[in-house]
Amino acid sequence: MPTGLDLALYWAERGFPVTPVQPNTKAPSYGRDWQLDGTTTDPEKIRQLWARRPGAWVGIRTGRAPVAAPDQTHGPDVVDVDVKEGAPGLASLDRLTDLGLVDGWSMRVRTRSGGVHLYFLSGSEQGLAKLPWAGVDFRARAGLIVAPGNSGYTVEQSFGGSPSGVAWQPIAEALPKPDGWDEAQRAKRVANNGATVPARQAVAAPVAPTMPSVPLPAVPQTPARASVGSRLVAPSVNRIEGKSPLDDYAERGDLGTLLESDGWTFAHESGGNRHYARPGKSVRDGVSGNIKVEGGRQVFYAFSSGGTLPENEPLSAGEVYAHIKYGSTSTETMKQVTRDLRAEGYGDPLPERTPAVASAGPSANREAPAATGTRTEDRRLPVTLREAASAIWGEREVLARIRQTARARFVGEWALLGAVLAHVACRIGPHVKLPPTIGSAASLNVYIGLVGGSSGGKDAAMDVAAEMFAHSSAVVPVLEPATGQGLEAAYTASTKEGPVQYNDTALFKVSEIGSVSAHASMNASTLMPTLLKMFMAQQLGAAYATEEKRRPVRQHGYRAAIIAGIQPAKSELLLNQDAVDAGTAQRWLFMPVNQDEDRSRFAAPNCDASISWRTPGTGAATLRGWHDRPEWAPCGDQRSGNELDPVEVKETLIIEICEQARTEIIDARRARNKLDLFEQTVDSIDGHALLTQLKVAALLGLLDGRFEVSDDDWRLARLVMGVSRDTRDICYRVLRSVQSKKNRARAEFDAEREVVKAEETDKAATAKTCNAIMTKLGKAPGGELVRKQLYKIDAKLRPHFDQATELLEQTGRLVIERRPNQAANNGTATYYRLTGR
Repeated sequence: MPTGLDLALYWAERGFPVTPVQPNTKAPSYGRDWQLDGTTTDPEKIRQLWARRPGAWVGIRTGRAPVAAPDQTHGPDVVDVDVKEGAPGLASLDRLTDLGLVDGWSMRVRTRSGGVHLYFLSGSEQGLAKLPWAGVDFRARAGLIVAPGNSGYTVEQSFGGSPSGVAWQPIAEALPKPDGWDEAQRAKRVANNGATVPARQAVAAPVAPTMPSVPLPAVPQTPARASVGSRLVAPSVNRIEGKSPLDDYAERGDLGTLLESDGWTFAHESGGNRHYARPGKSVRDGVSGNIKVEGGRQVFYAFSSGGTLPENEPLSAGEVYAHIKYGSTSTETMKQVTRDLRAEGYGDPLPERTPAVASAGPSANREAPAATGTRTEDRRLPVTLREAASAIWGEREVLARIRQTARARFVGEWALLGAVLAHVACRIGPHVKLPPTIGSAASLNVYIGLVGGSSGGKDAAMDVAAEMFAHSSAVVPVLEPATGQGLEAAYTASTKEGPVQYNDTALFKVSEIGSVSAHASMNASTLMPTLLKMFMAQQLGAAYATEEKRRPVRQHGYRAAIIAGIQPAKSELLLNQDAVDAGTAQRWLFMPVNQDEDRSRFAAPNCDASISWRTPGTGAATLRGWHDRPEWAPCGDQRSGNELDPVEVKETLIIEICEQARTEIIDARRARNKLDLFEQTVDSIDGHALLTQLKVAALLGLLDGRFEVSDDDWRLARLVMGVSRDTRDICYRVLRSVQSKKNRARAEFDAEREVVKAEETDKAATAKTCNAIMTKLGKAPGGELVRKQLYKIDAKLRPHFDQATELLEQTGRLVIERRPNQAANNGTATYYRLTGR
């Protein structure tokens, strides 16, 4: 019978990413970081994994690999047909087969409970979902399945390798939840051992099932609903009218999958309650919490300390979601959770928005699509928030040009957009401000982080963005930040007559944030505090005792934009707890540099990337020359040779913002003011999120040639912020993985040092014992003693007696013999004698 290692190597050779799982379960042996540290197709790595877990079963990661996973091999999509506790999975499978919704599977596996796993080799971006009333689960991106070959899991049929796919949405629509079904029925099945639900009659075939009116591709790239961040929950099935997203999620959401995504491990189900062990704890050591159904809604109780959720406190499904994703349940956080869940298809649907038609500008006529008789609706939704946000590229000509340029030059479109917004900010004077919605007027100073691996295209995106502004008449100094005083010196210099602010705009470019970390870690560095002030355009320049060192920069008298390359593993400067508490993380926009799609259908790489910067009426097709208006532009660098002229202080101009933006900002402030100090501290990671969103919205409006923030600008900025949050979450996960590896390496080093130390201590004790034995035998008559006599050495040395006598015998200094005991009439004894005596 093959071992777990043999089985893992077998499936890895056939292209499936494998990971050790605990026997008789599908719980990963390597806990919450199993996708980062414990999943691979590399034979050598597999041998290392199973050397540390020799008795482990084999699990297969399903669907597309997570972005942060070292091994990017995609696994299969799996339809999991369940018959445990009377679940009607086989009846559901018959129904799906009749409808042709599960055709094209490559392997059919019989599970040990009598269920079925259907393998599809597409490896899609679809998520994890369950239909408990139908006994059908779906496992794609970031899922885990027990591999065939483990005890009770056998391959029934296999058709080899065509990468056919399966779409979850039609399956979910074909198996709607029966009227009156709730979690209590699952408990009833358990109590009656499934007898109350006939396995082949539980799923009634619906009349004329609702199906998508457009054909699905053979290899679907979209699941039933969008996911937010990295957490995937149940799709939108049988949407309930009149319910809030929180209430709807409490009834239909897959709370178990959400807990498992945070490292909780399913232990068992009893009496309708599902029991889980907290992260880092084995199910063999007991359970730490359970999911109950009260009044038709799921409630989670954590009754063990050390978990990620508060103990001895009933939590609704929405509160569990909030704790896991955001770390608190403050009013502001729950509002965000409500928005997230609505985006995932929960709650009463909002009125549909009429799609915008791409135009040359906001004043262009927008015409509705011509009627074609029958309305065609594609129900397939994007798989990630980033894909949902990608719809912005077709809404404006300038955004489409940015995307086309990015694809032609093989750089990330989101990274290029972020860099372009930074360039736009530097071409707007500091006298242009956002209205004083909360407190005083706000600055347009922005910080853009381009997130990607080494050689991932961060510098390339920066360079292409600079090319796009090659025809701009504005000259913006491009500098690299090093110290707080250096930032101040970009605007103000010391002269014989005193300090003079000679510049009011600058673009700070950082190829790698690690270089800033080196400067920030220096003793008495003022770099990070100065960056915090710059985001809000506060006054810069310390009041030094000597006037030569003073470089004051006026409040709201300068424009600053930063473009920095960020490797996720080196993003600690912006995302460590000190940075979060200080407000650093909230001020940055995190834009991914990786590219989304194939470039073959776009312009050649040597196309002209520049945006036309001519005024209206001169043939410009992209922008309307807003930067040429002197009342908007900065003064720029006023140096002339050795002469420094002070910059002009222009009259303040306020950008008008839409009512929706103003209302959301004020409501968020009111909600935050109701929090106590502790809750405000816990919820600080997104404390400046709406201000950053407002800056993005204003820059999008300016990029489109308008001096306003419209409803569309605010909506598009929200999508951009969603991409930023997702990208920031990836950095968090990578940092946690890196720190985990460092901790493990440190622990292994410490353990090895202790082993070496113990070995050296043991050697020294053995040598000392050898000397004591030789001394005692040297004093004995004839140089010989029996074991009982020789053993009477120092008690501290006795544990090393046998090892010492064996060593002495091996080196020829001691003879050990078994012969009749001279001190007794019968019996034998072991005699120890010095060699040569």
